Amino acid sequence: MECRKVKTAILICSDRASAGKYEDKTGPKLKNEIKEAPLNGECVEFKIVPDEQDEIEQILRIWSDVNKVDLILTSGGTGFSKRDVTPEATRNVIEKEANGMVIAMMQYSLTKTPMAMLSRAVAGIRGTTLIINLPGSSKGALECFESVAGQIPHAIDLLQNSANCAEIQSKMNGLAFSPSPELKISSPVKIKQTGHVCPHKKKKSVNFKKTTITDNPARRDRKSPWPMLSVQEALRLIFENSQKVSSDEIDSRKAMGRIISDKIEARVPLPPFPASIKDGYAVRSTDGGGIRKLLTSVAAGDARDDIFVASGYVARINTGAPLPKGADAVVQVEDTNVISMDDDGEETEVSVTAVPAGNDIRPIGSDVSAGDDLLFPGDRLNPSKIGLLCTTGNRLIKVYRKLKIVVFSTGSEVVELDQVELKHGQIYDANRYTLIGFLNNLGYCDVIDGGILPDQPQTCLDAFQSALEDEVDMIITSGGVSMGDKDYIKSIITNDLGGKLQFGRVNMKPGKPTTFGTIGSTLFFGLPGNPSSSAVTFNLFVKPALRIMTGQNPRPKVVKVKLAQEIVFDGRPEYHRCILDYSRESELPLAVSTGSQCSANIQSMARANALIIVPQFSEAKESYTSGEIASAMLIDDF
Repeated sequence: MECRKVKTAILICSDRASAGKYEDKTGPKLKNEIKEAPLNGECVEFKIVPDEQDEIEQILRIWSDVNKVDLILTSGGTGFSKRDVTPEATRNVIEKEANGMVIAMMQYSLTKTPMAMLSRAVAGIRGTTLIINLPGSSKGALECFESVAGQIPHAIDLLQNSANCAEIQSKMNGLAFSPSPELKISSPVKIKQTGHVCPHKKKKSVNFKKTTITDNPARRDRKSPWPMLSVQEALRLIFENSQKVSSDEIDSRKAMGRIISDKIEARVPLPPFPASIKDGYAVRSTDGGGIRKLLTSVAAGDARDDIFVASGYVARINTGAPLPKGADAVVQVEDTNVISMDDDGEETEVSVTAVPAGNDIRPIGSDVSAGDDLLFPGDRLNPSKIGLLCTTGNRLIKVYRKLKIVVFSTGSEVVELDQVELKHGQIYDANRYTLIGFLNNLGYCDVIDGGILPDQPQTCLDAFQSALEDEVDMIITSGGVSMGDKDYIKSIITNDLGGKLQFGRVNMKPGKPTTFGTIGSTLFFGLPGNPSSSAVTFNLFVKPALRIMTGQNPRPKVVKVKLAQEIVFDGRPEYHRCILDYSRESELPLAVSTGSQCSANIQSMARANALIIVPQFSEAKESYTSGEIASAMLIDDF
């Protein structure tokens, strides 16, 4: 019987390797070693982290509880140094110890070097995952792994109660293997691990498949398997998994809202010729003041270049017109007088005041020189920037291509506004149109309206597969990611589509069930179903990803504000919707709450232009008082 491959994750714990101060060599060697017999494994996760206990614990939990790997091998952090915390992190995560494996590794290592007695390695079990600490050195890690590798497949079979385990046990007992016909053995769903796929490459057509999700409320999780991440940690994972897209060359006149991908320089100087600042007369400054004969008139846009102002003459000139040859200054019309006119009433002589050379003239390139840097990657084009590009001769420019994004609402209770009368239990769809509006307002997204998905796993799966076949950059859903018996979205992404969810819960209010992951090169955001939660989490999480994909700074604009009301702290950090009032005589804007902060109350978002960042409750501080200074994140793009 062919043994299945052992899904293995490798975690390198090292301050120096994570900081890039030296190249990790243990990880690649372990990757090669696990492929060989007796393990016959495959590396589905690999990460290098600093010696930070909390971070190590979090990764071990996610790999065990969420990614459901069979085996986790850690390397490093098992010694006596103050920063060696891998054993402590492992003990906080495991549910049972596997001391026999530690003894086997120690006995084998002591035959190689007495220094092995300084190892504090731990081995243990979490759920159906076996976790083993290995030394940081390549030689020590490989030796310790080899000493226990032969027993790892059987240990994992025991953990997962597989048919292979029953066969081995029966052989050990001298019995023929014959499973009872009443015994139904179900193997765990195999999660396809997918790394980053270059978005420039054409994706393969998706083979539509049937869902593996069964509608059995009694068997749903009663406790979320997803670790509760901080907002900062969730953002870090989004930053790590968001990649810049390719560029397009477009006409600058049609580039409103687009994001510059390549630095743009001025093609021509501004002004491209010496230009008059005022209406008046072009003169020779060396002539000084006095009566001058009028030579001709030079208007803006005059293409003649044969006009020459000789001594004793002047040329009438308009604002913005090119300075004629021979002249080196302009006398404004207010400083002149008409001395004589011809029969047609045209002036023939004028008196002018004395002015210095260069008076009221804009020299060539005085505003912008040819070759000057104008705009930089990440700059978002607005009307003034487009005007700058046009006036400096830049017609074709490079911008990040538009992001292709599909937006779905989920829930059988959600209906279109076209349905005039609501039936009992139905609500109109608000989230989809709110999210589509947010995206359209950015100016650099091509948005696909995915419609409303009912609470039917196969329908949701088919819609997601169609989106992937359409090569979208991002899928956004609202609803279906919490703990309800109809919340299938997370399972569809991981089990049916082979996606990888980076997080499934965030310690915040509103928006705790916010979910983020990847399906190949496509980013997935599962936003909560409550309208305010959906809108807040879009601004907090989706928008930074969009900005990274288009080369912008992902960090939001945060300003200091003065609070108009008391805000009582909650058990989770809160993002309180507010209106910033700049009309009062105050150095800081006044932050006025939009009222009830219930996550279902979309009215709290309708007029909001900022989110007050409210810390969670603590014994040291329970609330913000009226008039207190706080921080607020700007969200209004209009």
